[in-house]
Amino acid sequence: MLPLPDGTPLLGHTIDALFSTGVVDEVTVVTGYRQDVILDYLESRSFANQVSAVFNPHYASRGPVWSIASAFAVTSAEIAIFNGDTYFERSAITEMAEILATSRGGSHLFGSVPQSYEADDIKVCASHGKLVTAGKHIDPAYSVMKSAGVFAATTPLATRAFMTHVEDIVTGRKPEPKTWHECLGQIAGKIPIEIHRVPLGSWHEIDCPEDLAELTDVVSAAREMRAFA
Repeated sequence: MLPLPDGTPLLGHTIDALFSTGVVDEVTVVTGYRQDVILDYLESRSFANQVSAVFNPHYASRGPVWSIASAFAVTSAEIAIFNGDTYFERSAITEMAEILATSRGGSHLFGSVPQSYEADDIKVCASHGKLVTAGKHIDPAYSVMKSAGVFAATTPLATRAFMTHVEDIVTGRKPEPKTWHECLGQIAGKIPIEIHRVPLGSWHEIDCPEDLAELTDVVSAAREMRAFA
């Protein structure tokens, strides 16, 4: 519910951008802390039953895999997973949708190539265009991009393989990864995950007030350029 510079909640911006692609049929929002605020907002927007919400009771004590497992209770179709703390320009979401529409692969991870890496960046190692592993502590010399955290499974086989792995984790049949990207690294050992790049600067992870201030500057500058044009 973080407000963007124009007052729109980040959640609302992401949902609107997803539907604007014309290929997204429904959105599932996984809630945790202050679920009531999110539910009130979704109800106020009247998304014509295209948006549902599920509560993750383990949001404060377990990893992100449990949020993903919660979403499986209401969907089993092809999926795309977005982090709730990341701002994407509409053009970036449109470009990702176009890539997925033309790609032959079943599983995908998106990111960008930075001029240099920061310590908090999720660095991606790949071989022949496929994910090998990803994490913050990877040597930048071996990284081909920083992850935007967007994963998609676009075939029934890829979706089932992903869901099975997540179910094995939450049922205790496999060790629980500490991070979302550690989970993807585990899956990459079983099914190929293609990596794709979107323009640097078309998405921004918001972890602190400084990140929001930087995003405000970026959005304001973009508006001034459009107005000038």
